[in-house]
Amino acid sequence: TPQKISDINVLPLEDESEKKTPTHTTGDWQQRGNAANCTRQGTNPYPSCNWWDAMAYCDGKLASESELRNLYYGSCAGKQKSSACSSYYWSSNSLSAAAAMAVGFFNGESEIQEKPARMNVHCR
Repeated sequence: TPQKISDINVLPLEDESEKKTPTHTTGDWQQRGNAANCTRQGTNPYPSCNWWDAMAYCDGKLASESELRNLYYGSCAGKQKSSACSSYYWSSNSLSAAAAMAVGFFNGESEIQEKPARMNVHCR
């Protein structure tokens, strides 16, 4: 016989803040980031800056690794390369207080980068 909803054990939902940001980075970018530090360089249409500034520039909505890979495959893979396709882009994936993931738009692969490094920024 089919189970009734009342017979199914349901786990409580996690606190929303825990799901969005790992504990070690909660508020980190809000305290350290300065959106004004993100500037365009050369012919690249996207600004670049460190990870904290990138998060501030995007108001906490920095693109995820999968979103960046989709952009890479839609804009750069197998196509004539523009200056936007020759750089790393910060992802929202923070690994620690010192490192986060970035996606290379020259190959579409993720790589660990130190947060003070200057990378390109793409917001959600």
